[in-house]
Amino acid sequence: MKTLIILLVPFFMLGHISAQNKLSQKQYTDLAKQAERQVIVFFENVEQLGKNELKPETKQKAINSVVKIFTPNGTVEEKSKISKSGKTRRAREYLEAIKMRGTKRKTLISYDIVDNITPNELIPYVNADSSITYKGTLIVRQYYCRLKVEDKLTDKLSDNCEYSDTTDKKIYIEIRVLKNTLGMSFAVLIDKIVVLSVR
Repeated sequence: MKTLIILLVPFFMLGHISAQNKLSQKQYTDLAKQAERQVIVFFENVEQLGKNELKPETKQKAINSVVKIFTPNGTVEEKSKISKSGKTRRAREYLEAIKMRGTKRKTLISYDIVDNITPNELIPYVNADSSITYKGTLIVRQYYCRLKVEDKLTDKLSDNCEYSDTTDKKIYIEIRVLKNTLGMSFAVLIDKIVVLSVR
C-alpha cells in the first residue's frame, strides 16, 4: 500500500531572480521538478481516497492539504466514457466526490505521467500588477476502476471492474513569483485539470 502524501506548504524557495528578472537554468529545472511533484501529490491522494482505506480524519486532512496546492479558483474536470460532456468542479468538491464514491464502493485509481513538463516549457507572463507568473502543462493518463460488490470479485482484476475507463488529462501549472523581505520565493500551484480524451 502506498503511503499517503500530504503536502502542507505549497511554497518552494529558490532564492533570487537576476536583475533582468530571468531565471537561471537550475531554477527552471527545479521549478519543473516541483510542478511534477505537485501533480504526483494530487493523484496519489486521489488514489488513496478512492481506495477508502484511510480513517475519516486522515481523509479530511488529505483533502485540506491537497486543496492548498491549487490556485484559489482551481478546478478539476472529469468525464465518463458514457457521458457526452464533462463536469468541472472546484478542487475541494472533486476530492470530496472521490472520497464519497470510495466510501460507497471501493474505486481503484492510478496514473502515469505521459508528457512531463520541461524547463523550456515554462513560459513567463507579466500580470496587471507587474508581478510574474510562469505557466506550463503536463499530461497524465488516469486509470479508473469502480469495483464490483465483494461477493462478485474474482482473481482476475480485469473482470472485477463494474465500470472502468482511461482518461488523458491536461494539468495546467501556475508558478507565482512572490516577493518578501527575504527575497524571492515561488508558489507552484495547479490551476486546472481538463479532460483531453476518455476511453
